[in-house]
Amino acid sequence: MITKTKKVHSGDVLIFLHNQGTYVKRLLGLPGDTIQIIHGMLYVNHRRQSEKYIRRERKSDMPQRVDPAIMNYYGKNWTVENFGPYIVPRQGNKII
Repeated sequence: MITKTKKVHSGDVLIFLHNQGTYVKRLLGLPGDTIQIIHGMLYVNHRRQSEKYIRRERKSDMPQRVDPAIMNYYGKNWTVENFGPYIVPRQGNKII
């Protein structure tokens, strides 16, 4: 079942179209939340989440899962297992 709504919560599954493709993603944080992945474990607002979001795979599988340009966007050399902290922008925030 798919429901169109403007109100979303952390953990919701979202389905959306982008660049001719359909994506299914889980919403990890809302505006103002801090997202971080440390050793493959997700933290939202510095609290460890019980669900493991990152699967450990062979290094050879990484390029298929992660675009290095995205992971290095902020010049932090983030990886799929160590990412952030990233603050989800809220209305009025400037992204530099």
